[in-house]
Amino acid sequence: MITPQNARNDYNADGVQRQFDFNFALYAPAGESQIKVFVKDAVTERVETVSSADYTVDIANKKVLYPKNAPIPAIPAGKIVIVGRDLPFVQNTDLKSMPNYAPVYVETGLDYRALIEQQLKDGIEGLKKGFDPLTIVDDIFEARDTAIEKAGEAANSAANAQDAAQRAAASAAAAAVSETNAAQSETDAEAAKNAAQAAQSAAETAAANAQQSETNAAQSETNADAAKNAAQAAQSAAETAAANAATSENNAQNSENNAAVSESNAADSARSRRITSPC
Repeated sequence: MITPQNARNDYNADGVQRQFDFNFALYAPAGESQIKVFVKDAVTERVETVSSADYTVDIANKKVLYPKNAPIPAIPAGKIVIVGRDLPFVQNTDLKSMPNYAPVYVETGLDYRALIEQQLKDGIEGLKKGFDPLTIVDDIFEARDTAIEKAGEAANSAANAQDAAQRAAASAAAAAVSETNAAQSETDAEAAKNAAQAAQSAAETAAANAQQSETNAAQSETNADAAKNAAQAAQSAAETAAANAATSENNAQNSENNAAVSESNAADSARSRRITSPC
């Protein structure tokens, strides 16, 4: 009967420990040859098989001394020392050749099979090939859990990405509207600029017209003053002409009177000559 269920013992090296105990069952006929020592890197998980020349096995006390020579330093931290049982995959029990066999022979054969199964369970064959099946199984389950977690994260990321895409589309639409509004604003601004320029031009024209009107008003005022003066001069000339006309009329009347007097005087002279002249 086999009581222990393990086929290996693992130890985290510390750079000091050299003696490693093991508690798994042994197959007595195999002796020390069934004990194997492996060193596993805790980071890379690569496994190296230690040469049997580098360690000693104490079957009676179930101990391994490794490294067995003191000058060789102990295994440093970061390494894992594995002490395992390694039996060949054979079946040595031959019941046909023993017609009167005892039950112990059957039990021994069954025990051997149980030991082989334990080795398979604990991955001793994998250790001999440079890897630790137990770690790989753990890695597989860890990878599965990580994959499930990442799948959930990916689903969330996909949902977030879809939401972000929808928001981006909305932002793009808003940007398009803003661009259209900006273009319209630019057009309106250009129109306002043109209107302002037209208003400025109109204001400048109005200012010029106002200035011209002011100039014309001043000229009109000057002309009005000149016309007033001319009218006054004309009135004065008219008054002088009227006075002169009156004077001429008086003179004419005087001349007429004088002519009448002269005519009367001439008549009187003629009559006088006729009276005084001898016949």
